[in-house]
Amino acid sequence: MLRLWNKREQLEAEDKLKSLAITMIHNLFLDQQRHESHTATMPERIDIAVNDRSAELRDEARLIRNIVDQLPPLQQQIFRMKEIEGYTADEIMQITGCTADNLRRNLSRARTKIRETYIKIMMKGSKL
Repeated sequence: MLRLWNKREQLEAEDKLKSLAITMIHNLFLDQQRHESHTATMPERIDIAVNDRSAELRDEARLIRNIVDQLPPLQQQIFRMKEIEGYTADEIMQITGCTADNLRRNLSRARTKIRETYIKIMMKGSKL
């Protein structure tokens, strides 16, 4: 809503308003899907099961937790609050004292680093 308010003077054309509304709804949907999938794939403890898939999921969750532990402290805190604990951006800004730009930048850097490290580890493992 804050983004929309800041862009209110630029939204004179009806086409821009319609496309912006569709984009905002799409992004909200994606955020909800990510939040639901992260809570499902990032549990603190996965019950040990007999089948291979549960062991694989447990290993992936452990690997991602280890990668998150390697992040700088602020990125680590912001990532955990946003992706694992489900805090809103406003709540994280209040707790950490970050600005909105700083929050987005740190969260983006954390996600990028996690993704790059995960891919690098998986590529190294597939070459063995």
